[in-house]
Amino acid sequence: MSETFGLDDRIYISVEFRDVREGARLGFRWSSGSCGGEYETDPQQPLRRGYFAFYVDETNCVGKHSVAITVDGAVAAETSFMVVDQPSVAR
Repeated sequence: MSETFGLDDRIYISVEFRDVREGARLGFRWSSGSCGGEYETDPQQPLRRGYFAFYVDETNCVGKHSVAITVDGAVAAETSFMVVDQPSVAR
């Protein structure tokens, strides 16, 4: 698993969700201070256990990025990754 990526890397965030209630929206927010983004699913069917993968393409922002994994907009977990000013260091 890599936590350091280059500017042109696709960065995947894979998450296991457990006991998801009907109608829950799953997502993530990422930021590095000067740039960021977010994604949220449509309302989900109930899940006892499910895996979702989100990705960020070409962040164009060098530095440490914070990631918040969300359920209905509330933070359920956090992680981070680093983007360096080099092409494709994760491969």
